[in-house]
Amino acid sequence: MKKHILVLLTIGSISGFSCEEKDCCTIPEDTIIRYGTSFGFCIGYCKKTISITPSSINFEKSSWTDKDTHPDIHCNNEFTEWQSLNTKINFDAFNTMEAVIGCPDCADGGAEWIEITSGENSHKVTFEYNNAPNAFSSYIGILRNELQEIDSECE
Repeated sequence: MKKHILVLLTIGSISGFSCEEKDCCTIPEDTIIRYGTSFGFCIGYCKKTISITPSSINFEKSSWTDKDTHPDIHCNNEFTEWQSLNTKINFDAFNTMEAVIGCPDCADGGAEWIEITSGENSHKVTFEYNNAPNAFSSYIGILRNELQEIDSECE
């Protein structure tokens, strides 16, 4: 009987740890994930940004200076990939990353950035275009695809 109780306690504590570990790393529902690209020496639409919530994606593209021929463009759409994105981002690990990685937009190579805001907490990481840190490998493709898709729909 004591062995059975010990086994049950052991199983309960193991499953409790895995549950706590998952809870610490998933993103709270009030979170906004922003992703964008920019190119400093650029004519036309040089800045593109998406803002993602659990149910929507908002897109904006803009020019640095040429507002007459390239006015700001905004689009909104439903977002259905939140759960997939949420399970791939380690919220705690993201918050410990350096704010700038590499040399974003050096020699007009472009920059990418990800910002995660939840409640009063916000953290942004900027990195060289098309050279994402390994820590982003599980979800950078999703963000890039979402930006490209909504950009083509917004034309």
